[in-house]
Amino acid sequence: MMLPPLWGAVMGAILGVISASYVATVLRRWPRGQSASHGRSACEGCGARLRWFELLPIISFILQRGRCRRCAQPIAADHFWVEWTGLALGAAIGWFWPMTQGLALLAGVMLATLLFALDARHQWLPHHLSWALAIWGLALGGWVLAGVSAANFTDRLVGMAAGYATLSLIAIIYRWWSGRDGLGGGDPPLFAAIGAIGGWQILPSTLFLASLGGLAVAVLRLAIARQAGQDWRQMRLPLGSLLLLALPFAIALSP
Repeated sequence: MMLPPLWGAVMGAILGVISASYVATVLRRWPRGQSASHGRSACEGCGARLRWFELLPIISFILQRGRCRRCAQPIAADHFWVEWTGLALGAAIGWFWPMTQGLALLAGVMLATLLFALDARHQWLPHHLSWALAIWGLALGGWVLAGVSAANFTDRLVGMAAGYATLSLIAIIYRWWSGRDGLGGGDPPLFAAIGAIGGWQILPSTLFLASLGGLAVAVLRLAIARQAGQDWRQMRLPLGSLLLLALPFAIALSP
């Protein structure tokens, strides 16, 4: 089904911000061992249950000036920024993709957004989410990204295997050479998912762009750590987030 770009963008923005609101809830609850699908939403400060008008994506945060109406405790900004991200991504998808393909793409993008945020904030990449993204890439990547990526199903299947093997081998070599872990256990499955989405052809450019981004982040964080008198040797970079950030650029640069 094909909608005019403006209507597609509006619908995409609405679906994107609603999906992102759920992603933000998962981001807050999962690391604490809480279910995102059960239990009423409540203020993290006073525990008061939130009414429907306090749960409107973006709007409630702005109207309440980022604070609970009862105890004035600041509301976690995660929701606000993740919801804005979902709105922007949903609008862009709705503008450029037909509705059926856009819905499928939005599902994959929201899954990738959750993985990005979990790694950026908690250095945590749940394996089952990464493999779910890999399955999405194999099943829907070729259809959703037709005209954007030239990779066929075989390219994506090889990409999934090569992505997992590449980072697993790098982790083994680094552990043997340095005597300590240099990569998290969640990075190989995520790189496998990236290969399943864009094919084996994008793996080198994705890793290269992620490395450049990691270098820039490391230099910035090193400067901040030195000014604050912190031990820069304890610094860890979210490779998974950097890989996901590099993914769309790698797809765009692929032949």
